[in-house]
Amino acid sequence: MAWLPYPGQLRLQAYSHIANGSNSVMYWHWHSIHNAIESYWKGVLSHDFSENETYREAASIGADWKRIGTHLSNLQKKNRAAILLDNNSLTGLRLFPLKDLGNYSYNTVARWLGDALYHLNIEYDMISSAERDFSSYECLIVPALYSASEDLLTAISDYVKNGGHLITTFRSGFSDEQLKIYADTQPHILQECLGIHYDQYTYPVDVSVTLPDFMAHPSCSGHENAASDAGSSCSDESCTNSSKCLHWMDLVTCDTATPLFFYDHPVWKKYAAATVNQFGKGSALYLSSMFDGVLLEKVLVHYFTSLPETLLAHPECHFPLIIREGVNDFGKRVRFYFNYSSEKQTAICKGISGTELLSGRRIMEQETLSLADR
Repeated sequence: MAWLPYPGQLRLQAYSHIANGSNSVMYWHWHSIHNAIESYWKGVLSHDFSENETYREAASIGADWKRIGTHLSNLQKKNRAAILLDNNSLTGLRLFPLKDLGNYSYNTVARWLGDALYHLNIEYDMISSAERDFSSYECLIVPALYSASEDLLTAISDYVKNGGHLITTFRSGFSDEQLKIYADTQPHILQECLGIHYDQYTYPVDVSVTLPDFMAHPSCSGHENAASDAGSSCSDESCTNSSKCLHWMDLVTCDTATPLFFYDHPVWKKYAAATVNQFGKGSALYLSSMFDGVLLEKVLVHYFTSLPETLLAHPECHFPLIIREGVNDFGKRVRFYFNYSSEKQTAICKGISGTELLSGRRIMEQETLSLADR
């Protein structure tokens, strides 16, 4: 049976699609069918064909867009980051999976990184591994590129050398297009770019990582209860600076890279769990293992803050407060504020002033906005 949206949730989802560049929102299907396997996959109308809350909410969205839709259509977005996705690596990690993840190995790593960017309000494109020119992006995120041709790996290395910033993970640059493992030092071709090498790896058993003090930001950036004041700390006891390692771990030795932190383990403690390297005009962050998403966000905040131009456009905001932007047909910047929680959220309107389209009210820069739940 399909999920029944809470009141207001259908509107939230519809505006989310538009804010991410969609030009339409369509509902499958018009009314709930009366027999066969999809009988309970509800339509906009229920089985009695009568108006209901879902119908009225969908109608209100249509009424909004009849009134203000010209300001929202053809929204142009210029994202500064991109995640490179690769179907060959997805297949490769189905055949040679991470511990306990099976067919979901590749997508789990991709979602681990994508979710962290989303929570930090960093908008990104998803691009194909068939691409070779990444110069339009300031940051390229490459999850578990298990299967990669030499020309793709060379293009990634050249991207960093020419001033790009790379984030990549364990099991990248490991095998060719036919899943034949490269016979030289791992990671193949990317060794100089990343400034590391390894020749051993294992499944983590009772292995953890702890962020050093310089990465454990006092405002607890990367947590949904992050304090807006950099001098205050998170009150959530579940938010720590330690995490168990998950699914896989490369035993990485740094060549030119700087280790960010090591494994907490009596045997593996000499190996780096995350590293950063300056290469040419750019830099590369390598994640040797998976760990808690909250810790990942802190690592990314530290890395992005170190770049000449940080990707953290809204460092004061974190999920469930999500911000999206684009430029409309009139050349005007449109900003969306979303509250994906059951509690009221507030945000300060930074770097922009204008008209709130739904109400027609004038919003001034630095004004505090109040967002109701859902």
